[in-house]
Amino acid sequence: MGRGKIKKPIVSLIVASMALVLVTSVLPMPVGISICAATDGDPQGEVGTEVLQLAELNPDFVEFCENPPEPFYGYIPPPMDLSHLDSLQVKPLQAQELSSSFDWRDYGKVTHVKDQGLCSTCWIFGTTSVLESAVLIMGESAYDFSEQSVALCVDHSWTYLYDDADDPCGAGGWSWQAAEVFLKKGSVLESCNPYNTTALNCDGSCVCDDCTPVKRVDGYRLATNDGSQIDVIKYAVCNHGPVTMSFFVNLSAFYTVEPWGTIYDYYPCPPLIGAGWHLVSIIGWNDSVPHPNPAHAGTGAWIVKNSWGTDWGNDGYFYLAYNSSCVHEMAYLEYKDPVPDEELLYWDEAGFVRAVGYYDNSAWMASVFTAAQSGDLTYVDFWTTSSNAQYEFYVWDNFFGTELAHQTGNCQEFGYYSLPLSAPISMDAGQQFTVGVKMTTPGFDYPIPIECAIPDEVAPPIQSNVSFIRFDASDPWTDSAEYGLNACLRARLQAKEQAAAPGITSFMPPSQVSATVGNWTMFSVSVNQTVNVSWYLEGTLLPGTNESVTDASYRLQAEVAGKHNVSAVAANANGTDMQTWTWDVAQIQETAEVPLLTPAGILALAGLLAVAAVYGIRRKR
Repeated sequence: MGRGKIKKPIVSLIVASMALVLVTSVLPMPVGISICAATDGDPQGEVGTEVLQLAELNPDFVEFCENPPEPFYGYIPPPMDLSHLDSLQVKPLQAQELSSSFDWRDYGKVTHVKDQGLCSTCWIFGTTSVLESAVLIMGESAYDFSEQSVALCVDHSWTYLYDDADDPCGAGGWSWQAAEVFLKKGSVLESCNPYNTTALNCDGSCVCDDCTPVKRVDGYRLATNDGSQIDVIKYAVCNHGPVTMSFFVNLSAFYTVEPWGTIYDYYPCPPLIGAGWHLVSIIGWNDSVPHPNPAHAGTGAWIVKNSWGTDWGNDGYFYLAYNSSCVHEMAYLEYKDPVPDEELLYWDEAGFVRAVGYYDNSAWMASVFTAAQSGDLTYVDFWTTSSNAQYEFYVWDNFFGTELAHQTGNCQEFGYYSLPLSAPISMDAGQQFTVGVKMTTPGFDYPIPIECAIPDEVAPPIQSNVSFIRFDASDPWTDSAEYGLNACLRARLQAKEQAAAPGITSFMPPSQVSATVGNWTMFSVSVNQTVNVSWYLEGTLLPGTNESVTDASYRLQAEVAGKHNVSAVAANANGTDMQTWTWDVAQIQETAEVPLLTPAGILALAGLLAVAAVYGIRRKR
């Protein structure tokens, strides 16, 4: 299990957050727009005016950092406060009768139990386990994905992960931080980057691997952040596969009850001061499991896959009683096979850190990109900040130029969405384009997901003139760099498939050609595409190109004795192909001079003619 330590406690993250706001507030601001300069969530000025508001930090995150837990198992509550989701439940799910017990192991859809060792990497193991099961459930082969790769490849703008001697082994994290690696880089095989706790004590020298991605996550969905929503969690597990789960850990709350084995039942949920947290995956449930804690009535428990090896618990698994242990962060992943030459374009290197808004549940964000190569714009990606979100996205040519696309839709659960365009948009290499989204989050006034700095924790690079926000469609766009943030809005560009070059499928005559000075030779080729065919003699272009043909011929007269190269070059936008002949031209043979007949020769010739007469041979007249 984790090494039992936490690093770099922050004296006051509320003060740190204020520092961010104070710094940005002195920057030039558009008329009518300023950022909160007091504490997070405390508006300055009249509510309803166009004042940009930064959502409060997650109080669990603040408490965690101000009172580091001992022991520390690896899970850190994320900076983004999700408490609003408890009162903004996902719209009612489709009615489904759920059984009293369910276990994905019964269907062979759970990979083997692993061991995180002495590192605080449960947040990686739990999230990776969910992805491995998702792949199995889709009918694919079992994969063992590399946790080491995730630990080394979180964006290094998360400074707390990589700036101490024992990093990232002792650093910790949360599920969507691990998912960001699967989103941007993809999952790689354990065999390419095996788990090695010693190598995770990098002392600031950690380097991401270059292993080939096997699967790429394109969706993160928080089914619920409320552990009391038993049926919602069951529905997610049954319909989407195992989900992540964070919970408070107190080793004294592990019970051994026959025939169930290990049951965890910490009840009631404790105060968070000094609480240690762990992240695992739920693979099923059983409503008959007893609650061994005398203070906790009832029955029912989650079947949990842990990352403390098979020698622990029920061969690496355990039961966790319903409504115990401050359960949070039940999320599942969606994935796809890596698309060759697909590029994910983004400015938010750190990913989703916090949220902003204008005291209203709607606001706009935009990102400006330049296509590095010709291709098709195929997807628009973003994080949502709440459940039941509504989006309206646009694609414009150049810098907020001509509208190229407009789509609307809904995102039921908090999470990450990759939305396909109804029709791909062709982009040339070097072409600039803009993606803009109006986000609406009913009941929550911080609809824009952002990355921003938190002192000693995360320091993303903030680029100018690439990320923009505004309150309403009638307002001008404001460079988000003025506020020290980037919007979490991305795009996917699929490089155009390079068509095969044309090929010469046949030619005449054979490549070795003999001729005599003064004679004519016909050269011809057949090509598998429509091309222009140019002809060359000794590298010099000959007059008369065959245009837009699949068959071409050229007639040459031999003028000079010797060996010559004749070439046909077939070309179109896809490439070229060439056929070269060796043309061996000989001199005309001079006729030998006939000698005069001697008397003896005349007599011999007369004899031959006499013989010919006897045998009926006549000279044709």
